[in-house]
Amino acid sequence: MPAHVPEEYLPDRHARLLLYRRTAACHSPQELAALAAETESRYGPFPPALNFLFGLVGVKIGCRQNGIALLEVAPPKVRVDLSQARADLQDRVLALLRDPPLPMRMDPKGLLELNLKLLASGPLGMAEKALEILTAEEP
Repeated sequence: MPAHVPEEYLPDRHARLLLYRRTAACHSPQELAALAAETESRYGPFPPALNFLFGLVGVKIGCRQNGIALLEVAPPKVRVDLSQARADLQDRVLALLRDPPLPMRMDPKGLLELNLKLLASGPLGMAEKALEILTAEEP
């Protein structure tokens, strides 16, 4: 699915570019949620492509906040590069690997591989689920 601001939703090109710029400038889930609420209030319910865009930006923010250098979805697996991750996230992953709640392993390239079969659908859902599992408070 494409992630974009459809012209039919927001016909004004300048307004679309401004929305892209503002979306890219979000640094926290709260900022992104506030922008989504403002946009929906001003222009109406999101079409799927815009919903997908906001979801992808949310995943990007989550990765950035946790130091995740790469989150790659290849259904049913998600590969995660934790080489730059925060220390607490690395500790959490070590705990998860000792007693995994789902099939997971470190691959030969040093990427964490999670098998999310039946836990999430679609690439965005899988990326969101991987972040949820990795960043949960308790293993």
